Amino acid sequence: MNMWRYAFRSMMLWAFLGLGLSYQSMSSGLQASSLVSSNTSAFPTLINPYPSQPPSTGSLYVDNPNDINADFSYGYNHGRYANAVGGWGGMVVLDFGCQVGYQDTLTVTNKNYADASSISQTAISYAEGFNDAASGVPLVLVIGTNNSCTTTYSYGQGWEQLVSSIGQQIHAFDSAIQVYVGSDLEQGPEWSSGSKAQSWAQGYAAAAGGYQPAMVDYGSMTPGYWSVQQEYYISFGATPAVAAPELYCPNDINDWVDGPYSQNPRYSFYGVLSYNDQQGACSPYLNQTNSTSWSQAEYYSFQLHGGYVAYLTDLQTYLY
Repeated sequence: MNMWRYAFRSMMLWAFLGLGLSYQSMSSGLQASSLVSSNTSAFPTLINPYPSQPPSTGSLYVDNPNDINADFSYGYNHGRYANAVGGWGGMVVLDFGCQVGYQDTLTVTNKNYADASSISQTAISYAEGFNDAASGVPLVLVIGTNNSCTTTYSYGQGWEQLVSSIGQQIHAFDSAIQVYVGSDLEQGPEWSSGSKAQSWAQGYAAAAGGYQPAMVDYGSMTPGYWSVQQEYYISFGATPAVAAPELYCPNDINDWVDGPYSQNPRYSFYGVLSYNDQQGACSPYLNQTNSTSWSQAEYYSFQLHGGYVAYLTDLQTYLY
């Protein structure tokens, strides 16, 4: 990157963060779908009562997809929290690990096998718990996988069909819960190639046949492994694709801005995935706070072209 361009952009970004800009002049009645991106058909129609940083939620690696009581309890506690912050469910990711079959996964840490039935029951139980505590409160529930195992066109189709089925079952008892596909799409030797990740996204897009259900890319954007065109397709370019970047470390935002975002900066970030100042990805240093992560994404989405980052979620560490 040109040194002067980097210095100028860094100066502007940190000036924005330091000012602590407030958007209280924006009406709280604005719909998130009109604020998030020019690709608005991919977004749920939710009334966002938070014209500034939204309350953060807790997203989970699901390592025991057969613990139905725990699934319900986590959803119920989230519903109670949603009520406490004024009726805002936000966005939650349930990450089931990598696909090893058409609709089957191995969980992230314990490598437990999860079939379509287990994945469905986990998501539905979480939604039932949320509904029991906060019926009718808007929630975006993302059913996630990743690209560290088999990543193919047909598996993208299979994941869309599974998540669409889950969404239909959840809508039968709570239409305020939007169920979306997600993937922790990452780059590096232990992850798929860019061409395979793009093929997976193409399979998903073909099965969806339009903007819904949206496909949330909540992964990283490590440079040097994929072409920028492949990065762009999975995060913004595919019809249902929206980006909720993994922003753990101070420079993660630069990988997104210099990569896929550079191909079409009119798009806004849909949300942000944070670790909120936990030891981990930035070791030996602490990860940045979720407020910093959100402010970085908000700078590029709002300050530059009027978008709005509607969701902020913190990845919890293997809660069950």
